[in-house]
Amino acid sequence: MTQVKRPAPHPEWVMMYSKGTSAPRIAAGAGVAPSVVRYTWLLPQNWSPV
Repeated sequence: MTQVKRPAPHPEWVMMYSKGTSAPRIAAGAGVAPSVVRYTWLLPQNWSPV
C-alpha cells in the first residue's frame, strides 16, 4: 500500500495530543507505532526558522 507523505507533524495528532490523548492511543487509531507519533512531535523543535 502506498502512503501519502505529508509534512510533519500531523495536525490531527497535535490536536488530539493537546486535548489530552496519549501517544499510544493516537498511534492505535492511526495504525502506527507510538514512537512514530512521538517522533513527529519532535520534528518542529528541530526546524530552523531560516
